[in-house]
Amino acid sequence: MRKLVEHGVPCAPVRTAPEALRDTHFRERGTLFDMRHAATDAHIDAAVTGFPVLFDGEPLPQPPGAPTLGMHNREIYRGLLGLKERELHQLQTAGVI
Repeated sequence: MRKLVEHGVPCAPVRTAPEALRDTHFRERGTLFDMRHAATDAHIDAAVTGFPVLFDGEPLPQPPGAPTLGMHNREIYRGLLGLKERELHQLQTAGVI
């Protein structure tokens, strides 16, 4: 690195994943975010990549947390499959869903 810098070669060290995750620069510029639990919005001890491009004056999109098991079942059963509330209740009562 020293020799390259001395000779004006644009360069930077390649970081390992743990090094990059610890670098505060990536969190400050919005490249890395704390992962969130979708149902509770609580922070999880993990990171997720943010939007890689910054636009002047525009807020960065915030990634939602990963869905929990069955979190969108009702939306899928009603919206995509067209089931009525009564049918959903019957399936739940029968232990199907």
